[in-house]
Amino acid sequence: MITEEQKKVLEEVTQEILGKLDVKGNIFIITNAMPDDDDSVCVQIQSKDSRYLIGKSGSNLFALQHLIRIIVSKRLEERLNFVVDVNSYIENQREDIIDQAVNTIAEVEKTGRSIELSPMNSYERRLIHIKASKKDSVESESLGEGEERRVLIKLAK
Repeated sequence: MITEEQKKVLEEVTQEILGKLDVKGNIFIITNAMPDDDDSVCVQIQSKDSRYLIGKSGSNLFALQHLIRIIVSKRLEERLNFVVDVNSYIENQREDIIDQAVNTIAEVEKTGRSIELSPMNSYERRLIHIKASKKDSVESESLGEGEERRVLIKLAK
């Protein structure tokens, strides 16, 4: 569970970075942000400048999250796990990935054939693995290296 001090530091660091970027936005610290994870924390930024914060395929957003994590860790002298989201971009992506997982699992169960998904980042792969782990009929594994790393869903042995 996140403490009030941790929330305060998260909000302050995020506001400082937005200020340096000359981006205006409202910041909300949301606990229990993920349905499958009671300890999840999300730094939700609402901004009209979201395209700059998100970037192509979320690349700027992941860089922003990395930067915030580094500064927060130094200030708190501990590692704090959280996700940074802008205008619910990550939440919408999460829903799309979960839908893809559900559809792929159903297809594997129906046809008996393994399906290899397109490359994904570690967060997206984790969502697929979590969804697959809840089904006894299938299993998942990650294949490949770096930016080409992807998930294979197959029938359980």
